[in-house]
Amino acid sequence: AQAEQIKRTPKKKQPPLLYDLTELQRDANKQYNYTAKETLNIMQRLYENHKVLTYPRTDSRYLSQDIVPTIKERLKACSVGPYRKIAGTLINRPLAQKMAFVDNSKVSDHHAIIPTRELQKCNLSELPKGELAILQLISNRLCVAVGDPHRYAETVIELDCGGTVFSTKGKTVVQDGWKALVQKNDSTKSDENVQTLPSVSVGDEMTVSGTEIKEGKTSPPKHFTEDTPVSYTHLRAHE
Repeated sequence: AQAEQIKRTPKKKQPPLLYDLTELQRDANKQYNYTAKETLNIMQRLYENHKVLTYPRTDSRYLSQDIVPTIKERLKACSVGPYRKIAGTLINRPLAQKMAFVDNSKVSDHHAIIPTRELQKCNLSELPKGELAILQLISNRLCVAVGDPHRYAETVIELDCGGTVFSTKGKTVVQDGWKALVQKNDSTKSDENVQTLPSVSVGDEMTVSGTEIKEGKTSPPKHFTEDTPVSYTHLRAHE
């Protein structure tokens, strides 16, 4: 097989937005198998009893401009827990001039769910497992949201083999950016299963070491999970 054409396209992926109630319920179900009601109850305790997060029953994933000056203080509050190193790094550098989650027009009664400055006074070792898990999701999302874009080069290689053209696609990471800040079990870190390609130039020849034909069958739709009705309700609410 001979490389006939190579196309490399620089790309970037912006950080995910902050949490609203529905998005947090979905992630809590995926990662901890909490029901929507369990997650809301935990958030209410964190909001009312511990006062470490903002109003939980919000449908906005954005902040208004007036909240931006407090972001550094909230990151500092996050640095008392598992995100001490991550948040500490973010505190010591300027925030981006334009952040995707800042938009006054997309905030009505309540902005996105973020930690409060009271988190710095909270003894995390005294929190129950569920409260600590939800609080860590919210703290990590704030750190991730202010991170740099994830930059990579998308590469498409076309090869001629016996008169038939085959193509393969892969990526080369240029800058991890916000993906380096995501929890290991967070779905936003592993949402791309893209192969890494070797360095190839036009005209390079490669030997075909083998071929394989895979046969399969389509699967029926999966059963509903706790996440399914939550996602559907969220979709209907925005139609």
